[in-house]
Amino acid sequence: MLHTGKIHINHQNIIELVDLANCYGDLKLMEHETFIRNDLNAQTMTTYLPLIIKYELKILEYKFRNIAKPLAEKIDIDLFEEDLEDIHQEFLQSVVSIFSFSFNVEKQFLLMTKEATYAYGVEICTWLSLEHKWSEPQRISLLDDMKIVQVDYGRNFIAILTDNGQVFLASDEETKWKTNKTLQLINNTGTDRFKMISCGKLHLLLLRQDVIDIDNLENTELIACGWFHSLSITNNGEIYSWGHNDFGQLGLGDENKRNAPCLVSYPIADSTLIKDIVAGDRHSLFLFENGQLWGCGSNSDGELGLGDDIKQLVLTKIPIENVQQIVCSKFHSFSLAYDGSSYYAWGKIIYSKLLSPRELDDSHSSFASASVQVLNPFTFCLTSIIHEFKLHDPISYQCKSIQLFNNQDSYDMEFIIDGKRIKVCKCYLKSVSKFYGDKFSDDWKEKRGNNQ
Repeated sequence: MLHTGKIHINHQNIIELVDLANCYGDLKLMEHETFIRNDLNAQTMTTYLPLIIKYELKILEYKFRNIAKPLAEKIDIDLFEEDLEDIHQEFLQSVVSIFSFSFNVEKQFLLMTKEATYAYGVEICTWLSLEHKWSEPQRISLLDDMKIVQVDYGRNFIAILTDNGQVFLASDEETKWKTNKTLQLINNTGTDRFKMISCGKLHLLLLRQDVIDIDNLENTELIACGWFHSLSITNNGEIYSWGHNDFGQLGLGDENKRNAPCLVSYPIADSTLIKDIVAGDRHSLFLFENGQLWGCGSNSDGELGLGDDIKQLVLTKIPIENVQQIVCSKFHSFSLAYDGSSYYAWGKIIYSKLLSPRELDDSHSSFASASVQVLNPFTFCLTSIIHEFKLHDPISYQCKSIQLFNNQDSYDMEFIIDGKRIKVCKCYLKSVSKFYGDKFSDDWKEKRGNNQ
């Protein structure tokens, strides 16, 4: 059986075609990596993870980790016991996630249940034309039945990302955002969808779900904003920075402001990929896959953890190993790290400075909890679990029998792609794929021999 027509890659046949290409031993039979890279997002990750693992598609594995990276963490609602003490306990029991931020020293909250999102706090309610009540959070009807996957905020505005890629904005009436005391949908034409957001003091970055191009910076995977500077990572592990640079926070070797993304160099082996980036008030941190942590920028409060208060204009290694996660705050001059068992802090904390990473006590189970110890009564990174994808969870995957591919003694069909022949049993494709089952039943015209 012979089919010589053009094979179009889509969601229905991608798994079978990738298996065919790899079993034949020539990855160039089709551009499946390009297709997956462009289509890989939070909604399609479960489809492509088995292929990424099975064929060790490293560059796609890197992108997958960044997509699957939790944008929130599990915390104990008891952290907010005093802030929420006036709210009815029955309502608090229905809350599944919390986001907290400060405006004019007063804490503001978004409280999420399974069905709705509520505002709590004088300022956030004012931004949304809602009446604040101490005992009753106010429902944001525009977000009904929407799943919130990320929330971030600047000096006087807040941005909300939903699981369908929409971004909503609310702000103080004196800002230039002009939201007019309502929750505004960014780009209400409905054509753009986003997968990540990041806020600076007065600016907001939006990372689109499709192929990214920011000022000729293509294929961006991660973004981070400091007070007045921004960072990004591309899908091949390149780091870019732009914005204010008066303390060397861009890591470019000088203190000159950049109006466009500039490539950041780092003295790490080419095989070691960048894992995460975070931006503080005037410093930046860079976490690599080998657990090393590097930083640059202001160090007047010890926020780089180098044992001194000297700023660094290029990436400099921080004396802490095996780091798994990092956070810092654009509103504070300190940093936190987690190595899988303990939390560490350095920089400006309550009434003092830590010039080097210090291990915190073992009572903490989240960055939010750890931040209470060093910043009490203020906390940051206060979002409870919003959306979690456990990358380490086992995923059962039935490997297809190699004997049914390219077996010279047992085949009844050939695929010819760019002059290459792949021999396969049609009955097998029909048994494992509804797509091919339907196609072979009546859609495709098939003839035996070399004639089509």
